[in-house]
Amino acid sequence: MNYIITKHQTPNTNLMNHLLEVIDLEVIFALRFGELTAINGVSFTLDKKQRLGLVGESGAGKSVTGFAIIN
Repeated sequence: MNYIITKHQTPNTNLMNHLLEVIDLEVIFALRFGELTAINGVSFTLDKKQRLGLVGESGAGKSVTGFAIIN
């Protein structure tokens, strides 16, 4: 299974204040029968001394989001 990760960047003057900034994250899996959009339009920021928890139902894309960030 192949995957495509697209990250759309917009200019941000506060970028130096964020430890992590994700803007409009999209993950698409290329399958034999076509493409499957797993993540579409996820955006968040994480600053110093903050914690972020991703909560959702099984299959909602929490692990795929984390995988896309570290790759």
